Amino acid sequence: EGDNYHIRLTATRPETISPISEHFAVRTYPSANISSTNSTINASESTNIVVSLGGSGAWSFQLSDGTLVENFRQNSYTISKSPAESTSYSVISVKNMCGIGSTGGSATVNVIQPQIQAEALSTSTICQGQNIRLSISIIGKLSSNSQLVIQISDPTGNNFTDLPTQVSLFTLSAQIPSNFQTGTGYRIKVAAKNTTYFSSVLGPLSIISPPQPPTVIENYTFCQNS
Repeated sequence: EGDNYHIRLTATRPETISPISEHFAVRTYPSANISSTNSTINASESTNIVVSLGGSGAWSFQLSDGTLVENFRQNSYTISKSPAESTSYSVISVKNMCGIGSTGGSATVNVIQPQIQAEALSTSTICQGQNIRLSISIIGKLSSNSQLVIQISDPTGNNFTDLPTQVSLFTLSAQIPSNFQTGTGYRIKVAAKNTTYFSSVLGPLSIISPPQPPTVIENYTFCQNS
């Protein structure tokens, strides 16, 4: 490959040499290889996909996800990708003025989906008006607008609704309303609002009324020295 080639013709009998031609360029067929700067990311994060180009520019190429780049004049192309799930990228075609070239490599990006794990409650019976506390851990990374909340089902274990939840480091707490319907079969879980992520379901739980305070029976009669 070069820009300043010349040709001339020679002949024998009689020996003669032609004038040197004007200069011309020699170009090579293209090649493209793909890689990623980070093969494992958390959901909602991004990574750079790098296409390394060989041969002569300018290049036109297409990626497996439909990305099309035309008449690119640098030998390295970088694009940011934020896939929702694990995805493998490749270059499906590359061409330049010489024609279609060779492609190679693949860039697999593994996406870690967040997981919320909640420890089981120490009791299976909760009183109306009582606070519940859950210790949680998170695998992966939730987005900044994800609000953690404790949800409770109806007595059939379905139709989860939010409880007003307080968050402190890796502990969540919420109060069962004092007028909450008593019954068995309740279940709870931790959900990340604005996402589809939630913990495994804990339960079943029983919601009961708190015990009545003790009463004092008046008008006892005691004898002296009794």
